[in-house]
Amino acid sequence: MIYTMDTRIRFHEVGPDKKLSLTGLIDLLQDCGNFHGEDTGATLDYQYKVGQTWAITSWNLIIDEWPELGDRVITSTWSYKARHFLAYRNFTVKSPDGKCYVKADSQWIMLNTNDFTPAKIRQDIMDMYTVEPDAKLPDRFPGRVIRMAENGEYLPEITVSEYMLDANHHINNGQFVKLAAAYVPADLKFNRFNAEYVAQGHQGDNMTPYRVKTENGWQAALLKEDGKPYFKAEWEFMNDDQTR
Repeated sequence: MIYTMDTRIRFHEVGPDKKLSLTGLIDLLQDCGNFHGEDTGATLDYQYKVGQTWAITSWNLIIDEWPELGDRVITSTWSYKARHFLAYRNFTVKSPDGKCYVKADSQWIMLNTNDFTPAKIRQDIMDMYTVEPDAKLPDRFPGRVIRMAENGEYLPEITVSEYMLDANHHINNGQFVKLAAAYVPADLKFNRFNAEYVAQGHQGDNMTPYRVKTENGWQAALLKEDGKPYFKAEWEFMNDDQTR
């Protein structure tokens, strides 16, 4: 099933340039995925009733153009593959006349709600979504693992606060993006964004930000006290020759 959501770009979703911000985009995609479940029966309440919940492990975004304040957009999503405890989901954001703003690929993991370990996806949940293997986007997305460049900068530690948490009581995936984005230049131009979610962050956890400039953009990570990552992100500007 390909699920669609019609909306407009709202004031709190844009940046100073009145264009959709990266965090606004992540929230838009996440909302579309959540509403897909809510409207097909795989609701958050149902998932908790049967002891399972989704968590994202990666985003790969291709941004052709940023929609602006007030623009009407149609956000679509579908699962093109599911196996064991992993599911793969594409997204698009388009104008009503079909112009494509954003294409995205993502990987999700099903977890047990009692201990947040991987759980085989229940067949009834997959039946609610239905899988569309023939609808997989043909675009060339990068790998899901981000290899962080060396010789970057470590920044002052931050502590996870309650406002950063979602209904699963860990850092919301959009909050991870927002936190990491604070450590790259605000005027950074990019048309590719990749994110890797490695570990859950909980209230009271201390995280060390790390950032490094790369050949095509910037990388940022939020690290545990032992130096292993909670989250890694990559902003790139790629021309047509580099994406072939």
